Amino acid sequence: MITLTRDAVLEKDTFRFLTPVPEMTVFDGHSVSLRVEEPLELPNEVLQLATSVYAGLSEPEIAEIEKIILNREHFFDCRHRLGL
Repeated sequence: MITLTRDAVLEKDTFRFLTPVPEMTVFDGHSVSLRVEEPLELPNEVLQLATSVYAGLSEPEIAEIEKIILNREHFFDCRHRLGL
């Protein structure tokens, strides 16, 4: 048995390969096994999480957090992060 791995997208109940499949590998009527991988988080779950980041915080708390986030002065300076 030969194992061939190719990424595909399901479109209208048909899998479409994202990269070419060698001609002699798969043909009409050939049985194959599929493994479906789900993303760790669905897009709507990510959006919901992103919109709830500041939930329960006051305006001054949010302003302070954003001030810290936007301060890139020492972003790439390892010595600053290590307290040197």
